Amino acid sequence: MNRFLEQKERGEIVLFSELLTDIPSDDVLLELFPNTFSPNKPLVTHRGLEVLKLRLEGLRQSEIAERLGLKRGQVTYASTTTKNCLHGNIPPYIDVDIPSLRRILGIQQKERTGYILLSELLRDMPSNEELLNLFVERGNIIRAGGKPPPTNQDLRLLQMRSENQSYESIGKEIGMDAGDVRHQISLTLMRIRRDLQIEADVPELYWPRKPSSQADQAQTPAPRPKNLDVLSEAQREVWVLYEQGLKRKEIAQRIGITYSTVAQHIRRAERRFREYANYCAVKERNQEFAYLPLTRGEVKIIFEALEVYGRKLERKIWHRPDSDWEGLRPYKADIVSDLQERARKVILSEYLGKTKKDLGT
Repeated sequence: MNRFLEQKERGEIVLFSELLTDIPSDDVLLELFPNTFSPNKPLVTHRGLEVLKLRLEGLRQSEIAERLGLKRGQVTYASTTTKNCLHGNIPPYIDVDIPSLRRILGIQQKERTGYILLSELLRDMPSNEELLNLFVERGNIIRAGGKPPPTNQDLRLLQMRSENQSYESIGKEIGMDAGDVRHQISLTLMRIRRDLQIEADVPELYWPRKPSSQADQAQTPAPRPKNLDVLSEAQREVWVLYEQGLKRKEIAQRIGITYSTVAQHIRRAERRFREYANYCAVKERNQEFAYLPLTRGEVKIIFEALEVYGRKLERKIWHRPDSDWEGLRPYKADIVSDLQERARKVILSEYLGKTKKDLGT
């Protein structure tokens, strides 16, 4: 009888690391990992555990395929299937004692031991070997050709930066470019938080966002209120519920329309709000009198372009249904008229003169 089955019958805990050290046959795995959907097939197979073992050792798929004599697609299928089958289906008598596997399967990590805060790391400055052990304990895999864990030299950069040294002075001291120093510090901070799962509690290593003064806040223009009159009746009904915090699915159920229709109304409403905001901005800007240093040829080109644009706009409006242009037509038409009026004022009153004689007519 297999020793893992004996441990199960005695009520002992079977370690997953021992399973990968001495991978049992499929018959034994059928008893250890029963499959409720297919009672005659194990939840995980011998081949799947072999692939999983090599993956946890950091080998790539091509290397695993070469070692096991498989195709790359077979390795991918075995790896994905094994991971999906184990996710949430670990029997209570099996202990996943491999940190990297616990992280892959989304199992809650055991209580962390050792360093928790970045200030502790910078205080003790552990060696590269200690950082490597911490890297593995926190569930990371040392992959062939992958990026190594943070080193003692990286911590030294953080320590120098925390002492308020500039990037230029750090670069001169260690023989690096200031830009490379900044990039390495940012990369190290990211890897310490992500891979080592250490809280960054050293504010000197970051650029804190300073709160703006009251004067700056007073100068900041308030957001424009949304004009619901530019929306159609259906769009307005959806938007009012959307602003109340209802989700699209809830709006669809309340009004009695489909989810896609609600999403379409919201997209069109946001588009019309943007167009209306642009129109208001143009109108405010055009209220300020401007002097355009234009030649007669440039003025002629401007008027021709505006007339062509106006004809094209009218043709588009003519061939489109009124409901699609409701609330949209006045903005573009008014913009054209504002530009025409502005150019006419500048041309007739200031640049070319105020009399017909000055115009050369």
